[in-house]
Amino acid sequence: MARSAADIRVLALAGALALSGCGSPGLSMPFPQNRVGTSVSTPTNTVESVGAREVVEPEYIPRAEDLIGIDEPSAEELFGPPSLRRVDQGAQIWQYRTVQCVLFLFFYADEEEVARVSYVTSSGARSGQVSPGDQACVEVVTRAAANNAIIPG
Repeated sequence: MARSAADIRVLALAGALALSGCGSPGLSMPFPQNRVGTSVSTPTNTVESVGAREVVEPEYIPRAEDLIGIDEPSAEELFGPPSLRRVDQGAQIWQYRTVQCVLFLFFYADEEEVARVSYVTSSGARSGQVSPGDQACVEVVTRAAANNAIIPG
């Protein structure tokens, strides 16, 4: 059976339109396509309202220079356990990590062999982030410790 030229043009146009839809970024399928080994599911997670936690303000916020000379139990009393403890060339370095900064306490043994803070410094919380300053970081860490928000190591 011979086809007319008009029939061939209509078929060619229909084929071209059908092919032009394949891979077009502007067109989307009405339903997700399943592939072998995959499944389509509806998310079941729901959002629950969470009450805001009460923020505890510490009774005492030390000055950075007041930390010089304190021993390990005093440091733990102020800030709790550190995120990281490291021993390096005779120094014990404690790190307190928060979302805003990291506080470093450097302990060296005194003449009575008691480890005491000899140096305090801080850094930004992420690589390349500028520290808010030692005093500001001491304040952040003190508040974080009072609210159990020190990031564990």
